[in-house]
Amino acid sequence: MIEVIAVPDAETRYRIRLVGTEVVAIQGSDGTGKYVEEVLDTNDVAAILRGYGEILRTRRPEYRAGIVATTGREHVPYRRVAFPLARDGEHVDMLLFVFVRDEKART
Repeated sequence: MIEVIAVPDAETRYRIRLVGTEVVAIQGSDGTGKYVEEVLDTNDVAAILRGYGEILRTRRPEYRAGIVATTGREHVPYRRVAFPLARDGEHVDMLLFVFVRDEKART
């Protein structure tokens, strides 16, 4: 779960509110309380933040499949859906992610 933080006259920030135990096990660390750019590989941050911005703009769920590549750890294929949430029903202020390992991609 990621909190969307609107910053006047600056880029939107994304703070990790909660990380599931399976994601922690895959990544080898718990990013709870940190900003996304503090946790992700610097090569991936810009693309990921653009994707989050697109979810905010469209206010629609997004599906993605890929590989979690964590230095010194197993590369894990995954599928995920991101759901935009809005307390006021209009302005997205939270992103909820559901990740599953893609076991079929391993074969």
